[in-house]
Amino acid sequence: RAGATPEIRMFRRLPRFGNTENAVFTRCIRKFSELPFPLLPIFDMKEVKKILVIKTRGIGDTVLSTPLYTNIKSYFKAARITCVANPASSEILKSNLNVSKVIEYKGFFLTVFKILLAGKFDVVICPQASLRTALLALASRSQFRVVNNHNGRNYFSSIRVRKPEEYEDAIDRDLDCLRAFGIPAKDKKVKLFYNERKVPDIFGVDFRGKEKIIGISVSASRLNKMWFNERFAELADKLINDYNYKVIFIDDPTNPEALKQVLSFMKKKPLIYSNRNVKIIMGLISNFSVFVGNDSGLLHIAAALSVPSVAIVGPEEADIFHPYSEKDRHFVLSAELECKPCWKKECAVPLCLDAISVKEVLKAVLKAVK
Repeated sequence: RAGATPEIRMFRRLPRFGNTENAVFTRCIRKFSELPFPLLPIFDMKEVKKILVIKTRGIGDTVLSTPLYTNIKSYFKAARITCVANPASSEILKSNLNVSKVIEYKGFFLTVFKILLAGKFDVVICPQASLRTALLALASRSQFRVVNNHNGRNYFSSIRVRKPEEYEDAIDRDLDCLRAFGIPAKDKKVKLFYNERKVPDIFGVDFRGKEKIIGISVSASRLNKMWFNERFAELADKLINDYNYKVIFIDDPTNPEALKQVLSFMKKKPLIYSNRNVKIIMGLISNFSVFVGNDSGLLHIAAALSVPSVAIVGPEEADIFHPYSEKDRHFVLSAELECKPCWKKECAVPLCLDAISVKEVLKAVLKAVK
């Protein structure tokens, strides 16, 4: 409205009918005054020698944070970057050329001890913060701290990000933590520093480009993010039978039952690979023609390795968590429904997943494989 002060609001979600938890927007919880970022760095970049980044999230969120390290290093060339990450995600960062050290989060007090042992940090960045990780940032004893949370809270921050993260893609909300210091972060490309192209010994597969190899993962961090087993089975059968593609399922050792059910519905016999070693899985994925999966860490790994991908996004917001381009042959299938986004572990009527057909996924795969 002309002359009005711009205002961004966050809203509370309430159930519409009983326990279905459809999205209903009601009264405003918090108001934000979106202030411009500093035009120039707020400190002398040459004096910054030690930077701590704290993000104890899953593999997918860790992959999406890689542009943050790229931009930090491009401006703080002489600085050493230390990261705090979950053990499962640490392999993503250990091979990152921009990262000097990774502290694996194996308990709060042990991690505090390791941060204190590392000495005082000049700058601390903690995107997607919880109260726990905010306390880790406080333990760094840094004067310059950006600690930002989805809900707008800036726990123990000395520099605040005055905008809600929900309205941006996942890469930009991390980069906003750097922009709060006056650093014009621009590089948004996810990247894994991975030179080993070792492929697991899978009999009968030609990884030299003569065959089209489709990798599929049927698992996800939550049950309500997983496309239907019957449809994964139908898709794989069509790829094998109608197009003569090789199909390799990557098993999730933490949820083996999901793949077992998919295989029980299949008429053809695909290849299966199961391994917990992230580096080996990365080596396998790097040789796929296309990777197909739910909204999961492996799908983000494929995108970061420049492997064409097809993402099946259920209850999450695709614009936020899949900031990839179809120009790079990354295709996202996501239904626009009133009940999205939701954060339930299970859903009695998963309309968002039911809206995505085998025909649509197959069409996207054929586009990506060219």
